[in-house]
Amino acid sequence: MLLRPRERLFWLAEGDEDRRETAELNEEAAVTNAKGDVVRMERTDCPACGSSRSEPLLEGPDPTGAVSGVFHVARCADCGLGYLNPRPAVEDLGAIYPETYSPRQRTGARQKARRKATGRVKRLLRLHAGYPYRGLEPGAAAKWLSFPRWLVLRLSRGFVEYLPWQGEGRLLDVGCGGGLFLALAEELGWRATGLEMDPEGVAHARAQGLEVAEGRLDDARFEPGSFDVVTFWHSLEHMPGPLEALATARELLAPGGYVVVAAPDVDSIPRKLFGPYWLGADLPRHLVFFNPGSLARLFERSGFEAEKVLRDRRVSGVKESLRRRPQGGGFLGKLWGLRTVQRLEGLALSALRATDFFVARARKR
Repeated sequence: MLLRPRERLFWLAEGDEDRRETAELNEEAAVTNAKGDVVRMERTDCPACGSSRSEPLLEGPDPTGAVSGVFHVARCADCGLGYLNPRPAVEDLGAIYPETYSPRQRTGARQKARRKATGRVKRLLRLHAGYPYRGLEPGAAAKWLSFPRWLVLRLSRGFVEYLPWQGEGRLLDVGCGGGLFLALAEELGWRATGLEMDPEGVAHARAQGLEVAEGRLDDARFEPGSFDVVTFWHSLEHMPGPLEALATARELLAPGGYVVVAAPDVDSIPRKLFGPYWLGADLPRHLVFFNPGSLARLFERSGFEAEKVLRDRRVSGVKESLRRRPQGGGFLGKLWGLRTVQRLEGLALSALRATDFFVARARKR
């Protein structure tokens, strides 16, 4: 998800405008970006439950140096959600992103998707995840005989992307960027649509033959109940109104549909080790900070029932977190640059349920 400065409003959902009226704008706490643009800061209550009771969780500078100042993250004393407070004013959110900000890779989406959507993978998804592939009808013993291979797939780093089939297979990816996940979903048989605010990202995805709508979530012209699955792959933490965003997603889901949210885990071991230099903090661009419990409570408030949490071992924040430290990565940074070390780290943290990132699924009530 790459959005140009001054063009981002991060899919503000209905109700965010009301929050802006009650937020306390603090002109004295204004900061500046690398271009000298002023970013006004505003104090806010918990964006999930509205409580004003909180305790300090994290503080530090922008590790990329794109925005001046020290930023503070509070944890709500009532629902446990972490949130930036004070946070950039909604109108100034675009100014906190440098031109080079690119959390989503844009190249080779189709090629990468085809490598992940092989015939063997599709057969396993047909047998164990309900995918309606024609010509791959399971035999009586096929499911049991393939179970060891299914376990191997479940242990793979990319398993979190193989979603259970739902309904007619209509999927919306909010904040799809250049279309990496969107391309995989389409290769796997989903009727996939993306939503992205960055015009360049939209153009790149469309050039690969992907269906992408440009705009923000509350303005998107989708009919209620028009999707079976809505995904937020590392986009919900950028939204000032996560509760409203999930409520809007719920309206777009058909009965029995589900939502998927991938996000950094603010209680992970790497966050505790690296503090503000942890990759998942990304101050001040991440406005809300989840752990599985606080996200489950947010699901409940927005009309979902939490179902499952998986640890995401695809991306390790350790290498980048080491590099972001004032003293740099050094020898440890080089060591964590080795793919084998990253995989061992992912397995170890996954076993402890403490990886940097997690993926949560919730069903529409």
